[in-house]
Amino acid sequence: MWQNADVVGLLDRQGRVRVVYRNESEALVRDVVGHPIRDFAAPESIETFDRAFEAALRGDESMVLLEGVADEGFTFWGRANLGPSPEPKAPVLFHFRRLPRAWSLLSAREREAVDALNAARMNSKRAAKQLGISLHTLNSHRRSICRKCQLHGVGEFWVFVERCR
Repeated sequence: MWQNADVVGLLDRQGRVRVVYRNESEALVRDVVGHPIRDFAAPESIETFDRAFEAALRGDESMVLLEGVADEGFTFWGRANLGPSPEPKAPVLFHFRRLPRAWSLLSAREREAVDALNAARMNSKRAAKQLGISLHTLNSHRRSICRKCQLHGVGEFWVFVERCR
């Protein structure tokens, strides 16, 4: 399913895509090789991307939440991991996983709850503790997420959380 398409590639020192691997039939942006990756980022995400890109050039790894614009013009969200590459001509390795479209419907705190559940390996008690909230409050966020994303049942909620990893 294209909502979960992964993209892996290499960026040169100017941030241009040099090599990319993805599921072509599911790609949101088709013609990327040779283009700066900043061209596909929404204006709100450029500063976040630039910080992660500079860190990768220094040899650090980072994961960032980015907003982008697809070929068809719609906005999409994804998690991007950027880190050093062993290839001198393309020193930055990136991995991008698209988040479900419903991600944009969630409040910042609901997104934090999903991230905490992923970090806690789906353990609600640990996630609530990590956020500094009660289990009852975390469950309230879960119900709100289910309502906004039209998820029916706990199983659909956990599949959504996994897709947001």
